[in-house]
Amino acid sequence: MRAAFQADAEVAHLEQLDRLERRVADMEDTVAAVLDRNRLDDLAEQLDELAMTSTTHDDLLGVRMHAARLAAEVSRTVSELRADHARLGDALADHLAGRGEAVAG
Repeated sequence: MRAAFQADAEVAHLEQLDRLERRVADMEDTVAAVLDRNRLDDLAEQLDELAMTSTTHDDLLGVRMHAARLAAEVSRTVSELRADHARLGDALADHLAGRGEAVAG
């Protein structure tokens, strides 16, 4: 019985050792792929491309300033339109009041 237990334990250890060897082999493949000189050159090239085409902090500030200017312009235009609307309403009310007096007179 003890021999059977030892045999089972030995088989389990061998299976663990086999899994460990496969993991080490996978890690070796991964490291070799990552450290491949051509791959590093490709990554460096991609990084340079991203650096040239990426949005900078100054670009974002410029967009924010433009948006703030547009918001101020829209606000000013809305105020002017409201004032024009009020003037037209007053003028229409005066005109209609004048027509009413002419009809009554």
